[in-house]
Amino acid sequence: MTKASTTRCALYLRVSTEQQAAGNSLATQESQLLRHAKARGYTVADIYADAGLSGKDTNRPELQRLLDDARRRCFDVVLVWAVDRISRSVPDLLRLIDTFREHGVEFAAVSQQFDTSDPAGLLTLHILGSFAQFEREMLVERIKDAHLQLLHRGDWSCGPTPFGYRKADGQLVEVPEEAALVRRMFQLYLQTKSFRAVAIRLNEDGLRTRKGNPWNSRVVGGILINPLYTGANVYGRHAKGDTRLKPKEHWIVVPGMREPMVSPETFQAVQAIADAKKPAKRTPAGGPWLLTGLVRCGKCRSPMYASREQRRDRVLRYYECNGKTHLGTGFCNARNVRADWLEETVLEKLAEVAAHSVPPSSAQQAEEPTDTAQDERRRLQNALDRLKYRIARVFELYETGELDKAAFSERMSRLAGEREEVQAQLAASRAAGPTEACGQRPAVGCESPGGAGTREFLRAVIREVVVNGRSVELVLADLGNQTTMRFTLSVLPAIDTTTLGGRLKKARLEAALEQRDVARLLGVHVQCISNWENGRTRPRRLTIEEIEAAIAQQQARRA
Repeated sequence: MTKASTTRCALYLRVSTEQQAAGNSLATQESQLLRHAKARGYTVADIYADAGLSGKDTNRPELQRLLDDARRRCFDVVLVWAVDRISRSVPDLLRLIDTFREHGVEFAAVSQQFDTSDPAGLLTLHILGSFAQFEREMLVERIKDAHLQLLHRGDWSCGPTPFGYRKADGQLVEVPEEAALVRRMFQLYLQTKSFRAVAIRLNEDGLRTRKGNPWNSRVVGGILINPLYTGANVYGRHAKGDTRLKPKEHWIVVPGMREPMVSPETFQAVQAIADAKKPAKRTPAGGPWLLTGLVRCGKCRSPMYASREQRRDRVLRYYECNGKTHLGTGFCNARNVRADWLEETVLEKLAEVAAHSVPPSSAQQAEEPTDTAQDERRRLQNALDRLKYRIARVFELYETGELDKAAFSERMSRLAGEREEVQAQLAASRAAGPTEACGQRPAVGCESPGGAGTREFLRAVIREVVVNGRSVELVLADLGNQTTMRFTLSVLPAIDTTTLGGRLKKARLEAALEQRDVARLLGVHVQCISNWENGRTRPRRLTIEEIEAAIAQQQARRA
């Protein structure tokens, strides 16, 4: 390394639980790396630490933040204690090094005394990386063999005790109350053919998971497709550290380990329905999804995801609450919002902001920020990115049942407070001068690009869009003190109110109800409401005035 007096270094630390117990803790790594940096005369730009995470892949939040900052040239060299701290996979390791070097960033492993600034260091890197990968693969095989031996003996060693059972002397033993509920789930699914419908029925009956959380479609589905309930032991359903299921052909199933909780015939009938209902992977059609990842439900704070509805002559795009979809209307009854109306209104509001923004020429005349100001903004932005990851993780833990509602609310309240504090500090820092080059974002005063660039532009200037019925809260980024806009979304299209169907549709939309809500209110099938609104049939036992009155009463009760 040259120019040691001006070299900026980033310290990357990682431990797993076993390594921490062995004394190779984050604190130990940090102290050794700081000592090395001081001896070389380096300036420490930032410290990145992944605690309790495996080095088998690069799906680690602090490593991803390190890569983002490397691409922005926020430092000149990455220091680690040993090669296997950053990766135990040779292909991943080489890709990381290539990424660093593409952006002029070198890499050094302190305890192994080499860096990538010379050919000898690169050769050593390949050798050490190969040994790290070999060691990891051998460890994986030993663990797998040990699990298989236990499975064939009938012992349970595959993670948390599954619902319906308790563990006694290493074996799974039925819990009668939970086992009865599992059998009911299988029967309900054969009737409804929907994981979500089963979850909603259980929640409506006041039933909860072992941790006291509401049932959701993901947890119900995980039970209904698990061969464990046929008396088998199952290994390898999930990759380590991943909540998603692996393909069934990769599962290891050892049958006949205990009395089945459900019959093989019932289990196979459920699998046939579930397999037939698997949706084909596809990209949402009907137009660009400009606000994907930005929209949140104002009632339960869950993300709102892109969905669509096929009509006879067109496809309608919606943003739908994830909490309502997976936990049912007992958890959240927020209505879907039309994507085209929301996106158009948000763009109009941004145009209003742009019209009152400071002209770009004024920003160009502003005094260049000092290095201290740049460092402070970078630190705040990094803190904000970490908070975003932690908030997303809390939502995931709640949805999978690992957090109960009280813990979820407490954590979300605390994290939201921390986020608001950091956002306020960041806004104040940016109001004092232009955004630094490292991590710079477009100003709202800029003209919004068209086509594919519009989505990237919106992500740069919008922090989140919170929708609660017709009320919309647009939280903007990089605007100093002007960070939030509140407005009412016009969700009523032009409706011909001279017809019975038009009057019904107008009353329903004004009350923010969906067709299924009105059907439940009137005690009819949802198809009846669709037929009435589209003029295909007319109600026989109810007048339009009676229907309007019932909808108005429902609206008053909800208010």
